[in-house]
Amino acid sequence: MHPTFSRALALHERGAVVEARHAYRMAIRDEPRQAPAAYSNLGMLLNERPAEMLACNEAAVALSPANPDVLYNLANAQMQAGRRAEADHSFRRVLRQRPSHAASYNNLAVLARQAGGDAEALALFRQALACGPDALMPLGGEATVLSNLAGSGLSTLRPEEAVALQRQAVAIAPSDGAIRARLGERLLAVPGRESEAELALRTALHSDPADGHALNALGTLLQAQHGRWREAMQAYHGCLAVLPTLGDAYHNLGTVHQRLGQLAEAETLYSAALLLLPEVPNVYVSLASLSAPPRNVALLERAIELRPADAEVRAPSASSLSAHALARSTVPKPCTTHTSHAPSPRRRSFTCGARRRWRHRLWARLRRPAAPSCGNH
Repeated sequence: MHPTFSRALALHERGAVVEARHAYRMAIRDEPRQAPAAYSNLGMLLNERPAEMLACNEAAVALSPANPDVLYNLANAQMQAGRRAEADHSFRRVLRQRPSHAASYNNLAVLARQAGGDAEALALFRQALACGPDALMPLGGEATVLSNLAGSGLSTLRPEEAVALQRQAVAIAPSDGAIRARLGERLLAVPGRESEAELALRTALHSDPADGHALNALGTLLQAQHGRWREAMQAYHGCLAVLPTLGDAYHNLGTVHQRLGQLAEAETLYSAALLLLPEVPNVYVSLASLSAPPRNVALLERAIELRPADAEVRAPSASSLSAHALARSTVPKPCTTHTSHAPSPRRRSFTCGARRRWRHRLWARLRRPAAPSCGNH
């Protein structure tokens, strides 16, 4: 290996980004045999410059079209730049050259999920798992991939199947507290499994008391049980102490305060959640439940804009909404966030389905002739 390229690699591994970029450019100029790898690695250091990142990866593939590693880096760059169709094509080219490339199956599954193809996504995730433990190491190992699939939120994956996948992950990595905590989260989605869920979450928290996601999930479980709201508050506060930007925890804590009649505190927490989760319709609906007109109408209209195709979120137009404040005794159900982890996914928040029933009741309260003041909102 030429010394200039070796130096660039060493700088890259040390995290010296500016120096590594310069060294890779020198390697491209002075070492033609190393140019494909130098272009590809340079592209990895240009994430904040999408055009340059793509240009470098395209140059690498042009020089070495039969190299699956170079092609995989191009696919990831296209995925990161939002060029999903091109990324899909490039990942499939990788698989034609290296059929057991688990990371390509995984990222194709993420792309399918983003496009709403849950059945295809599930099949692709399973193909990634079929590649074997060694091929899954770049994704964090078999247990991590099983756990991510279990928490992916795919509509084609039944809650019981998600629990079974998560149990497989726990069996592979029994000492991993985070994976055990995710088992508790999966059990929360299965009616009648609350005791098992609590045991799994408390066992995980015994290993890692600072697992904020486990604390949020425990709060969700406790909040659903009458008489344990104070315990839920304690869990949510513990979560926010370690994850101060987890919007769901603010939202969930707000619902507890609303149940306890502490409406000012609830409104403050819902407002904080809205800053962190501006694309989640449920947060707008919750804040609307404590707001007077015309603000409640504006909040509900925004929720509709975010999810217009959802029949349970869709509401009458502004001209048919009541100008009366919403009943303050109506409290939303808590929610948890599930993130599908992959080398280059877009983060999404998923909320508990139980809240949809609450929204349906909320819209019903608003179906009455509008007061004149609502017409412009």
